[in-house]
Amino acid sequence: MSNHLKSRLLLAVAATGLTATTANAQVAFPAADLHGAGASSVAVVLPREQGCLTGAASVSNGSVLTYTNTSTTPTANPAGVYQGIDGTVDCAVAGIQPNITAKYLSTGSGDGKKFFATGTLPTGTNPWNNVANTGWTAGGPHYSMSDSSVADRLSAYNSGRGVQGGALIQIPLYVLPVAIAYNPVYGIKVTDAANPTTTTVATYKFNVASPQSVYNTLSGGLRLNKAAYCGIFNGTITNFNDAALTALNTYVVGKLTKTKTLMDPSDSLSRWTQDGVPIRLVGRLDKSGTTDVFTRHLAAVCNSANGYTGVNYFTTNAESLPYDPSSATFDLTSGVNSSASSPYYPNSSSTSGVTLPNATTFAGTTTRLSGATSNGTTIDTSRGAEAPGFFLVASGSSKVAGAINIAPDKVLSEPTVLLNGKLGYIGADWIKPSAGQTLFAAALASKDAKGKVTWALPLTTLATAAFGTTILPPQSDAKGKFSATGFGDRASANNWYDALYATGNLANPTVGYPITGTTQMNLATCYSSPAVRNALVTFISETFGLLKKDSAGAKVSANLINGAANGKIGIKTQTGLATMPKAWIQAITDTFLVVPKDATLKGKKLWLQNGLPTKAVAGVVTLPTSGAADAKGKYAVAAPNPSCGSGAGQFAGIN
Repeated sequence: MSNHLKSRLLLAVAATGLTATTANAQVAFPAADLHGAGASSVAVVLPREQGCLTGAASVSNGSVLTYTNTSTTPTANPAGVYQGIDGTVDCAVAGIQPNITAKYLSTGSGDGKKFFATGTLPTGTNPWNNVANTGWTAGGPHYSMSDSSVADRLSAYNSGRGVQGGALIQIPLYVLPVAIAYNPVYGIKVTDAANPTTTTVATYKFNVASPQSVYNTLSGGLRLNKAAYCGIFNGTITNFNDAALTALNTYVVGKLTKTKTLMDPSDSLSRWTQDGVPIRLVGRLDKSGTTDVFTRHLAAVCNSANGYTGVNYFTTNAESLPYDPSSATFDLTSGVNSSASSPYYPNSSSTSGVTLPNATTFAGTTTRLSGATSNGTTIDTSRGAEAPGFFLVASGSSKVAGAINIAPDKVLSEPTVLLNGKLGYIGADWIKPSAGQTLFAAALASKDAKGKVTWALPLTTLATAAFGTTILPPQSDAKGKFSATGFGDRASANNWYDALYATGNLANPTVGYPITGTTQMNLATCYSSPAVRNALVTFISETFGLLKKDSAGAKVSANLINGAANGKIGIKTQTGLATMPKAWIQAITDTFLVVPKDATLKGKKLWLQNGLPTKAVAGVVTLPTSGAADAKGKYAVAAPNPSCGSGAGQFAGIN
């Protein structure tokens, strides 16, 4: 790494106003290879941030790679590139701590939580080192990511890996806007429908009246208010030529308000009037935290107060779409999701034929799945044909994105016009302007701080606005400092998630981007490898913007990860996600990353280690393996939690 790059890596303590106790990384840490699994919603941004930490460029030197749950072949994730006026950094070659490497298995939130709690992974090949997988009962990922609560796996963890791993920690790590995504190309005109690729004579794109660009990149703008998208996802609006969508697609010229349809000007008006573009819904097949965020919002807003008067099939939040297991008989597992994590199939061993081994709750009790599935490149209708108002489903965000992007294939009255029309929900890092993405995002009706109606894309600033400042961590004052009288208990992993909805209205925010949630990082308190423990704290500190020096002690840009000003757009901001508010970073730091100063909080013994080391022996940090205090009652820097013991008795993971 050049001295120029070393001098340009990361500094954010001054920006957050937080203590730099965990932020003084200025020596080379010992080698560690972090393994994570879970939410596909962050399978774009998380590896990019880890790339900025590791500076990995290839498999041989520990590339940050993302894997899917149906393949053991690693795929390099596009590296994050920071191009600020205060310096340019390519995270494929520049790294803060190059001895740390990382890989992420994109499985969906449900499987990620299961693998972390039980120390297992799908049968087959170990995707981290390509050796035979025999169950991994002594291993599994070091952490998991989930957009939903870990409550459903807490008992399994406590009786499994928690015996050695200590208390489970659930840290909200990202503020996650969930996009309503669409392909801007709604159809093509061909001379031979059997050979569309070689005979296309026209491409039809949605004629959005108020297109929006982000960072000089056209990123969407199809306008939807709550009544419209509630109607779409509940099946009362099934075509893009619907009058409700036309009414929203307005623009003003002088004193005149003009309306135009979404039809491409080169399309046929008679064809558009007769056929339009049928809306084809795309959702998640696997247990998904993104589905949890999405369904929580629909359950909260699809009502008459927001102009929607139809039936709302979304009655609660869940990792699975509305479904009635007592009446649905199709099996959506075989050949679709190799980890068998689909909740939408009957258990043949049950006498009733309807007991579902992988899910017990759904976002509603009326089935909203057509039975059609997608592997991201083709559509399988053998289990059921696509139907208006019902979901085509795919496993993981990458396959949802792929399904929406499948070339136009639907034929109606004109045999030479093929239509797309697919619309789905997905994490913001899977849409433009995030590098490498092609999907557009709908602009959702929102309000600004003055109550004026605006049209919001899933952007960092608007997600932050939706989160607001009134949602506080458990047992915290307004600044995130420990307060025994605050909501909940910091020792309860569930309370770190419950607080999001107990002290605020994140399911239906009054300002900012409407469909906003969080992605949680699930960790153990105790790790057998000091290097792994140290690497985890380093990564958390990096994503919160707390690191201020690289392995050589050089200062780096404060904007690399979270910069949001013009000319200083950070890696996370480029993908539309946001870091947690200051109060949450303060509470997480005080509770999990350092030995707390407050005696009551310290007594809960929840910290991973006492900050990050600043001194080295022979150029590399020697990390303490014991959590014992010295004669003055102080803990060695980077010492583990004293409740963890030492050696093999700690949480092992895959080291």
